[in-house]
Order: sequence, then C-alpha cells, then structure tokens
Amino acid sequence: MAWTGSFKEYNERYLHAVDSYDISGGKYSTVKKVIAEDGIFVLKSNDRSFPIRGEIEFLLQSPVSPKLTAYSIECNWLLMEYIDGQTYDRNDSKVDPQLYKDFGDATKRVHQVHGDDYKSYLKSAEGQTYRSYRQLFADIYENHYSSDAFVEFLSLDIDIREVIPGMITKIKPGQPVLTHGDLHTQNAIFTKNGSVYLIDPAPERFMDRRWDYSMLKWQLLNNKNIDRYLEAFQDGYGMKFEDSSIDQSLSDLMVALSLEKGNFERGGEEPWKRGYLNDVVNNLRDLYI
Repeated sequence: MAWTGSFKEYNERYLHAVDSYDISGGKYSTVKKVIAEDGIFVLKSNDRSFPIRGEIEFLLQSPVSPKLTAYSIECNWLLMEYIDGQTYDRNDSKVDPQLYKDFGDATKRVHQVHGDDYKSYLKSAEGQTYRSYRQLFADIYENHYSSDAFVEFLSLDIDIREVIPGMITKIKPGQPVLTHGDLHTQNAIFTKNGSVYLIDPAPERFMDRRWDYSMLKWQLLNNKNIDRYLEAFQDGYGMKFEDSSIDQSLSDLMVALSLEKGNFERGGEEPWKRGYLNDVVNNLRDLYI
C-alpha cells in the first residue's frame, strides 16, 4: 500500500502494532522489528539525505525479497514482511559453498526481471534513465570519477582518465536487468529451508547483469575462499562470467570506483584496494591495446 503520511499515522489506522524494537541501522537508516496483531514486520526509515524510492522499486519487482506491505515515498519509510533467517558476514570463510550456490540462483531470478532502459538513483531521488549502458557509464565516469582530486587520491600506476573513455566505447549492448547493486551475503536472508531473500539494495536499479557480479567480487576480496565461493555462485546462477573480458573488467573497475569514491568523500587517507584497482586497470589497458 502506498501511503503519503508518517508510519505513525499508518500504524494508527491500519497496523495497530503492539511492540517494536531496533534490530539494525546505521548513519542513514533505522530498522525495527514491528509486532502487530496480524503478523511480524520490518520497518525501515531512511534519513532525508538517502531517499528510499529506489529500494521500494526493487522490492516491488524482486521475486526473491520480502513482500512490501506499505511504504511512503514522501516520508521515506517502508514496511515489509519479517523473514525468519540469518545473514552471513562477507568475510566468513567457513560458510558452506552451497549457500553461495543458492545465492547465485536467487540473483539469477532477480536478473530475469528486465527493463526497457538502464536506471540509477545515484544522481536523482526520482531515478535517472539511460538508453544505453555506454551512456550510463560515461555519465557516471564524467560526473563522479574524473576529478583531479579523486584521481590523485587513487594514485594508481595508470591514470584512469587514460583508459576509461576509450574502453566505454567498446561496451557491448546488453539487456537492462533488475539489479541489487550491493550484492553480498550480509544483504541477504538465508532461511533453514534453503530460500534466499535479497534486502538493502543500492541506488543502481537496472544495469547489466555484470554489475552485481562485480560487486560480489569486491565484497569477497578479503575472504580466503573467494575463488571457491565465486565458482559456487556462478554454478547457482547457471552462467560463467568472463572475468578477463572488457565488459566484465570495466564493470569491475566502475564498481570499485563507486566504493572508493565513498571512501574518498568520507575522508579516507588512501584507497581500500589499490592493488585490486591497479590489476583491473592494467588488465583493461592490455585489452584495449
């Protein structure tokens, strides 16, 4: 149900919660478990600086996410069903590979939802659409990653401005798919019966399927079983991603830059993964040459 008012108003009229308590949260959001007469729900409220519209769009379309019960774009909150399960730390190397296989299958089901255009909420709370992946990448690069200050912060062996513009022209046309944008096992709920529910999506909404795989690779860089888990993920997905291709490598780089830009804007002293960035940029240069 779309609602224009506050959660308090919605609760008083429809839900009639009898109890609630915090279960997680951070700088930009609070998450509460809400117990009502007719069920258990999760209430997520975001800070005004972090609009919730993009997350609502994902939950309304994702076949493997908690069902959305009510939401208010105007007041920046959403209410969804509570799923009894657990999340796993991305650095946990003792996780059964079967879990990553199930994770891959769930991601495939999300990617089976296609869009007419590429879309991101990175620049606009209403969402920005693009007719081509090249156009989207060019816009993100020019507006977020090409500044002198950011390039100096990266201090890579090769200036990304010498590589990215030429590589963008070589991207192959693809199909926009529903995208999670921050794919890792801490943003999924795993139940005892083997079901997987994706939660907490990032601003990227319709991208190429490689974007989510690039994000998972990044998130597993500190996990000593990364190769084993990526293989299990691809088995569950039913597709092998070409790690050394131009399209995949450029996606890897753009995802890494998106995360390092956050690090830079929060006052980080140096990149989190300079070695990984250098490897990706060098691979792109070799492919381009």
